[in-house]
Amino acid sequence: MARPNKPFDPDLGLLYGSMNTFYADVNFVNNLNVSVTVEVPGGLICLFKHEGRTQNGILTSTVRVQVPPSYVEVGTPADTTTVYIGLGCLNASMAFPWEENQQWDTQDYPIGKDMYVPSVVTDDPNIRKLLELLKDYPGLRLTQHYNPWDVFEPDYEMPDWQVIYDMIQHALWEITDGPGLTRKEYRELVKALQQYGTD
Repeated sequence: MARPNKPFDPDLGLLYGSMNTFYADVNFVNNLNVSVTVEVPGGLICLFKHEGRTQNGILTSTVRVQVPPSYVEVGTPADTTTVYIGLGCLNASMAFPWEENQQWDTQDYPIGKDMYVPSVVTDDPNIRKLLELLKDYPGLRLTQHYNPWDVFEPDYEMPDWQVIYDMIQHALWEITDGPGLTRKEYRELVKALQQYGTD
């Protein structure tokens, strides 16, 4: 169920995943009378649903979302739970979805609101190898937002907490758009990940 007019909610409790190049909103309706846990698998590819040269995305870790009951009366539409999943980009030469964000609720966040649809789970062996590596580092779980426009400031310096996500994105692009990760790059990523092995 799409919610194109629902404002982006920056509540960090609604942010899931372990990669933050951009976010996609995902909506759930629970017609049962008990809460359910929905598992969204790592490797899920989210496709840009409009015309244009904008990134597709990939979920780099499995996430589990608690969806409360959608209590409804006869003739009343079910309420919807909206969360945001952090994605890595799959197309190095294409635009980021947040470049189109000019609305009051999205302009300071890397959100591609109402721009993506879930597709297939990748079976590419090189991407699966990278995802298999990342799943052992729960400390990558997203705990803060960033403003993607900050990078255009003349005195911009990447915050320390964002460096690991930048490294993961670079590794992903080396696989999808480049010759693949070299052994040296793989070792450097493994070393950088060590501090993220615990919550």
